[in-house]
Amino acid sequence: AGGAAPMPMALLQWYSRLGLHINEGYGMTENLAVSHITEPGKNQQGSVGPAYEGVEHRLDPQTGEIQMRSP
Repeated sequence: AGGAAPMPMALLQWYSRLGLHINEGYGMTENLAVSHITEPGKNQQGSVGPAYEGVEHRLDPQTGEIQMRSP
């Protein structure tokens, strides 16, 4: 699994050639946890995957800021 900063595409491709598939996720301290993660076997390089159930997200149309809320 990958976390912290986005993993460079070249590194993801290198791992993939070795048969290792990295599941990337996204979260932030303000959410107290991970909010998005790629599902095993459904990796898409450069994607953090779908949001967990109950997590709403959007990009602010003016600033491009990631905005999320959850219960």
